[in-house]
Order: sequence, then C-alpha cells, then structure tokens
Amino acid sequence: MINQLTPDQISKYWEVLSKGFNRAIPPHAGGGAQLMTNLLESCMNGRMQVWAYIDTIIKAAALTTITIDPGTYTRNLYIYAMFSDDRPLPDNMWEEGYKVIETFARANKCYAVTLFSDIERIYDMTKVLQMTPFMTLYYKEV
Repeated sequence: MINQLTPDQISKYWEVLSKGFNRAIPPHAGGGAQLMTNLLESCMNGRMQVWAYIDTIIKAAALTTITIDPGTYTRNLYIYAMFSDDRPLPDNMWEEGYKVIETFARANKCYAVTLFSDIERIYDMTKVLQMTPFMTLYYKEV
C-alpha cells in the first residue's frame, strides 16, 4: 500500500529517497549542490509530498506538489518524480497507488493529476490509468 510519508519517515528514509529522486527529477529542475537540500526542505515543510510503498525496503516512491496555474488559479497535483527499485511494479500496485494520490488531489480541490515522463513503462501505465496525453514538454537550459 502506498502511504504519504510523515516528516519523521522522510528523514528516516531520505538517503534512499534522495538517490531515487535524484535520478527521476525532471530536467527543468536544474541541478547543483543545493538541489537535494531544496527538495528535502520542500518535503519537510509540506510544499511537496512524498509517497512510498515500504515493505522492509522502499519498493517505490513518488514526489508530488500542488501547482496553481498563474492565469486561472486552477490547482493541479503534479507528480514531480517517481522511482521504483530495480524491479518493475505490477500493474495493480500502480493502480492502487494512483487511487491514493487521486484521492489526495480531490481532497485538496485539484482539477487534475499531471506528470511528465519519457519512460515507456510510465507511458504504458498512464493508458491503463486512463490519463490523457496532452502535450510534450520542451526545454533548453539558459
């Protein structure tokens, strides 16, 4: 079962979480020495949420944040990054996890759940979850 982690749990598992998230963050997040420190601060102060499947180890985790469109003030839950250990997650775990995150989004008056990914397995699961592909993100470092 996926659960939202508390600040104590985030601290306890941060070494594993930071390694996974560091590989999964979107390219437009930039980089540098402060990146993971800034993410940890955002997780600890509630600007971002950490979700995880924990058995004896973290099997998978996701990092989300509520975004507000500057023009329409529409709230969306953005899946900022996600990772799993070296084994692919079964479809039922994806579906179960999405339901939990979608429930959180509804409770926080979000219009939609959004994500960007170029990973084929995630693309396949977005179809199973009936998410609509809408556009491609383009970026260029400046």
